[in-house]
Amino acid sequence: MTYDSLLIHTCYSGMSSSSQNTLGEWKLSWIYGTSPVSCRASPITAEQRVELAGLYDNVRYTLFLPSSSHITINNRIVYEGDYYRINDIRFDSSHHHLTALISQLP
Repeated sequence: MTYDSLLIHTCYSGMSSSSQNTLGEWKLSWIYGTSPVSCRASPITAEQRVELAGLYDNVRYTLFLPSSSHITINNRIVYEGDYYRINDIRFDSSHHHLTALISQLP
C-alpha cells in the first residue's frame, strides 16, 4: 500500500486576491483551483482538541496532503462542499507529505 493510495478524499485549494473597485476601495476575494488535490481528512482527536484549545478557532480536521501541494497558512480549502481555513502546516520528518490543521469557516 502506498501513501498516495491512502489519500482517498479530494479538496480544492483557494488563494486570496485583492482588487480595487471604482471608489478606490480594496476588496478581498478568493480564487479556487479547478483541479482537485488528493487529500485525506481526519477529525482531530480529543488530545489534539485539548492541546489546540485557545490556539486556533474551530479546528475540525487534520488534513494530509502530498508534499507537492501549494498551500500556505490562511489559505482556504474546500472539502466536501465546506470551506476551511488552513491554520498550521507541518512537513513530516522526510518531507514526504504535509499535515495541515484546518478550521471550518462560518
